[in-house]
Amino acid sequence: MKIVVDTNVIFSMLITKNSRLRSTFFNIEGYLFAPDYIFIELLKHKTKFLKYSQFSEIELAELIHRIFQKSILLIKI
Repeated sequence: MKIVVDTNVIFSMLITKNSRLRSTFFNIEGYLFAPDYIFIELLKHKTKFLKYSQFSEIELAELIHRIFQKSILLIKI
């Protein structure tokens, strides 16, 4: 299965600490595609994610790392 994930989906997974969307995301078998600019957007909004999710910085970094391990970035040419 191939699924395209946009920035809003990733943001939703990071905003709440216990997210059904996040559970679904990590249980999907197949390829997940995300835009290449997502990394910049995540860094730009890092303080919001920390504030609203109540993750520690390490928890947030680990979650972002897991998201990128599961995703293939689409590079805009």
